[in-house]
Formats: sequence, structure tokens, C-alpha cells
Amino acid sequence: MDFDYLCDVADNRKDTEPDDFFFNFAGLNGRFVFDQYGRIFHSSESNLRIEQVSNQQFEITAEDGTVYVFGKNRAGTETACETSTYPAQLGGTSCISSWYLTEILASDGTDRISFKYLSDNSQSVFHSGQTHHYPVGPTPYSQCNSEEWDYGTLHTIVIADSRRLREIAFTGGKLTFTSLKDRQDLGWGGYRLDEMKIENDLRYLRNFKFSYSYFNNGTSDAKRLQLKSVEEYDNSVRKPPHRFTYNESITYNGLSLPKICSKAQDHWGFYNGAFDNERLLHGIPAGQYNGVLLAGANREPGADFLAGVGMLEKIQYPSGGSTRFEFEAHDTGGGKGYRKVPQTQFVTTNIGGSALESSQTFTLSEGVLASVVFERPSPDFLRTHDFKCAPTFNLINVNTGEPVGVDSYNVVPTFAGDQNRIVVPNVGLQANIPYQIQVVSDSRCGATADPGLLSALNSSITVRYEVSTSEVISLAKKRIGGLRIKTITDYDGIDAANDVVRSYRYERAEDLSSGEVVDEPTYGYQYTINQNDPVSNPTNGMDC
Repeated sequence: MDFDYLCDVADNRKDTEPDDFFFNFAGLNGRFVFDQYGRIFHSSESNLRIEQVSNQQFEITAEDGTVYVFGKNRAGTETACETSTYPAQLGGTSCISSWYLTEILASDGTDRISFKYLSDNSQSVFHSGQTHHYPVGPTPYSQCNSEEWDYGTLHTIVIADSRRLREIAFTGGKLTFTSLKDRQDLGWGGYRLDEMKIENDLRYLRNFKFSYSYFNNGTSDAKRLQLKSVEEYDNSVRKPPHRFTYNESITYNGLSLPKICSKAQDHWGFYNGAFDNERLLHGIPAGQYNGVLLAGANREPGADFLAGVGMLEKIQYPSGGSTRFEFEAHDTGGGKGYRKVPQTQFVTTNIGGSALESSQTFTLSEGVLASVVFERPSPDFLRTHDFKCAPTFNLINVNTGEPVGVDSYNVVPTFAGDQNRIVVPNVGLQANIPYQIQVVSDSRCGATADPGLLSALNSSITVRYEVSTSEVISLAKKRIGGLRIKTITDYDGIDAANDVVRSYRYERAEDLSSGEVVDEPTYGYQYTINQNDPVSNPTNGMDC
């Protein structure tokens, strides 16, 4: 055991989580890490040898002996490393983040392919966190009733000294890439590929000319570059171009695609057409906290008619033929299932009555996800009428006597301040296990004979869920983020009757989608009120 290393870790002088390095070239891909001694371990199943020659150079030797050099070439005449500079809030540091392929060497040393690059300063823009502070205190606490949005830094900008390929040289010839730095969709300017030339040692062979346009008009953050045509020619012949058409059928405020850093995003970051989103924060459902309803961003996937907006729609060939593409949104679910009916388990007690406890036991025939609602009298009402008490809630597994939990936490929440209603969604309850819900009154309350007060002193637990019936029904599919190809139609340029249409279906069975949601976000809310204890110090004082 390396005791010095453990001491460095304990004193935060060593980072115990190694950086991941990824590679992808010539059909080979994988990742590798360094251990604390600088040794390299890689995940590829191939017998690759990976070496770090210097901070600016890596070499990877393939099974056939071919050597791939990244960063600085062996002669030291070409260095292709990308350096990223992070903003001050992320430390303001600069580091090499990418090593580009600079040469490929044959195992016997007889052949070599070299790569040359030009420098291109670029920026990567990311959304950063947002926080919403919203007052939910009662009217007397007016000093706390100010709503505040804390956006932080809306966009994190990482500046990179990146590289653009300008030449590939090989035995007997080379490819030359000409780029123009005149892009209108990047605020800092940027390169676009203008021309690619192929030549051998004796003469120029052919050129490919790239022409562009833009989605949207206006400022650079609204424009998006699009390739319109590719034209091939040589010294004597200029061929008709390949032309590209895109889906720009849907517009909003003159935009067919959202601006860069638009908040019109679904849960997974795909465009959903919700241009009215002012933020990315999801809303708080009605009744989640003390009756508060906060409208947030629409993060649901876009409607079907948005599928394919901005996507390649058609390729027109020099021969007159064409290929058309149709896209659709990803989905999941569907198929056949049993109709479900809602059921409710409910228990209540009155903290001003003579009974101090109320409970109910129930068993389910199938596992369910339940919504559990906990309600108590308003603490402000209790203080006003001199009730120095509070109810206790329990939801337990009768077999074990343990409380039901979500992610190892007790489902029963802790009320804060003047909260009187809390909803806990997605509580997993198993089949054939008896559960008990229980509300226990505080013995300090005492009984009251005032019928006008009794109705306001109820405390309850409500468990809502759905159970299956024997009736078979068709289940609706659920749209999720992203697109997939639906049809590809090839036209020969002569007669549409000759069209070749390839259709794609994504189903495991009739109407049952093959799609699976690997990661669907859930949204949580933190609710906090600083307030004096209404039992031990029942005053209206409140600290904000």
C-alpha cells in the first residue's frame, strides 16, 4: 500500500478519479486512462500499444504494426493539439484537450501519410445551472414575499485553439482542403470548407466545390450553416452539382430552427418547438408544496409535425434522379395491455378529537407506483387557536415493521414551516405485501368540543394508484426525444412510377415500439422555510 499516495488523497493533493482519453481512427476506437504511476490501461479489445511520448505526442501501434502518431509528428515539423481555456467560474485554466492525427507510418517504414492543419479559434457554449427562489410564506411575512430568479451565468463559454485539416499527403499525391473564414453563424467568425483538390505528383486531377446557405436570417446566433451543393470539376469538365434540400416548412417568428442556446429543448436536449420557454427549469406541479403552482419550461418532446425540421429532405443528383428522406420522432411503449382503474387508500384522524390514532392495512395483487398525499392542519391555524401539537404519519411494511422508502429514504416527509400538504410521487409498493398507513395525534393537543374547529383539524394520508383489470386495450405510444428515419424514396429522374421506397418500422410486436428509454430525467424540489417552532415557541416570528 502506498501510504504517501493515500495521504495526498486525504489532503486533496491527488485526484483519485483518472481522466478518460478517447480515440477513434481507421476503424479503431476505445478509451484509456492513466493510473497514479503513469501507466496506461485501455478498454479496446484489440492488441494496441498506446504510448505517451510527451505531453504533445501520443503514438498508437496497431496489431499489424502500423503506427499512428497524434499531436506532434516525429520530425517535430507539425503539431496539432487543441488547447481549451475554461472561464473563470470553472477555474480559468488552459489545457490540451485533443491530439489530432499527424502521421501514419507503415510497419516496415516504407510508406507514410502525413496530415497538416490550420489553427482555428472556436467557442463552445453550454447552458449552466439556474435556480428559482419563490416565496410561499403567509401574508404576515411580507418581508419574505419576493420572487427571485438566479440564472447564474446563463451560458458557459469554453474557448478552444482548435485545428482544421488542410492537407493529407501520401506517396504519389495529396488532398488539399481550402477553407474560408467567413461563417455568418458564429459570432467569432469561423472556417467553412470551400474546396477540396485531389492531385498526384504530375498533375491536378479534380476539384470538389462546396456551396452553402443558412437557416434563418438575422444575427449570428439565429443563423445555422447548411450545405447547399457539391460540384465536381477538373481542367476540362464541370459536372452538374449534387444539391441538398432541407425541411424548413415550420417557422416561428421567422425562424425555422431555434437560436443557438435556445431553451426550446425537451428533457434530452432535443428541439421541441417551445420557443416561449424563458428558462430550462421544470415547473412545480399544483399542490406539490403548500398549494403552490409554478409554471416552468415545457420540456416535453415536440409534436409530430416538428419531426424532421431542419433535417436533410432531398438529394438531387447530376443525373436528374433524387433521394428523399422522411423522419419521425422516437417513441416507446404501445402494444396491448390491461385497462387500469384508479384505487385509493385513505386514513384520517382529528387532532382535536378523542381518538389519537387512525390506521388502515391493505395488500396489493400487483406491484404499483403510488402517489402518497400527506395533509395536516395549518400550523398558523393551530397557533391562532392555541393547539401546540402536530400529527405523526407512518407508512410501513407490516411484515418487516420498517417504513416504506424511496432510494433508502423514508417516504414520510418532514413538514417545514407552514406547509400543510405534501405529495410524494412514484412510491413503489410490492405485490402480496401488507402495508399500513397510520396517522397519530399528539397527546398535547387535547380534545375540543367546538364543531367549528373539528373540521379544520383533520390530518390524513391518501395513497392513490392504479390496478389492472382483465380488459385488454391498446396502449398509447409515448413520444420521446430525437429522430429516426421513416422512409427513403429513390427517384430515377424519369418516371415516379419507378420509385423505390424503403420504409422502416421500429416495433417488437404489433403496435409495440422497440424503443426503450434508458435515461428519463425526474425533477425534484427543495422546500425550505426558516420559522420558529410552533410547539415550543408558538410565535409569529419568522427569519428569512
